[in-house]
Amino acid sequence: MQALPQIIWIEDDLRYAKLLELELGHRFQFHVVKGLDSIPPELIISLRSGAIEAVLIDMHLSEGRQGPEGFQKLRDLGFDGPIFVLSNDESSSSKLEMLSLGVDDYLWKVMPTQELELRLSNSIRRYRERFKRTLEKTIGLEGFEIDFERISGSLHGAPVALSKIEFKICLSLLRSHPQPVKLEVLKREAWGQAVVEIGTIGTFLWKLNKKVQGWSFRIVRAGDDVGLHRG
Repeated sequence: MQALPQIIWIEDDLRYAKLLELELGHRFQFHVVKGLDSIPPELIISLRSGAIEAVLIDMHLSEGRQGPEGFQKLRDLGFDGPIFVLSNDESSSSKLEMLSLGVDDYLWKVMPTQELELRLSNSIRRYRERFKRTLEKTIGLEGFEIDFERISGSLHGAPVALSKIEFKICLSLLRSHPQPVKLEVLKREAWGQAVVEIGTIGTFLWKLNKKVQGWSFRIVRAGDDVGLHRG
């Protein structure tokens, strides 16, 4: 039997969270935390590994109204799955604002439970299918190989732990080699429609180069191109 989809729910109204958990707990496993800064280390690891398949976040938390900084923080942690905003504000302007920031859906707290369940289920299913389509074949290059089943890699037989974003970066670069990948293409293939800063991409590339020290290639960005260079 397939495990329930795991969702981090950032919600400071714990009474409301408990009520909805009782109604939807048969379909999803919720991890309720009170704010972005209160996500425990084990859940951050799950965000990066792909074990978490969605994030549900209340637009108005006690720490303030959620904006691009909050959503970007989730992306910076390596999470590339669907992000849902949950709000009591039913105005079109708020909905359009949140969608323009890159969230996947804007859900009202007064929404019927069945509709909420379907929206979550459909987005998670599409996310799983999108990720599965990237797993077409095993790719390796001179000692570095990707393990599609474990979403990890190995270098000369030694394991290399990869987050889902790092995995997609490697997949894009290996598929394209010996040609470089355009920066915009790499952003789309690794982060989807999320807004990603150049500095964030640079950090991911730097971390990947650290992880594959001893490989005969380095990941190099030259202007709008990112490719694998010897040395």
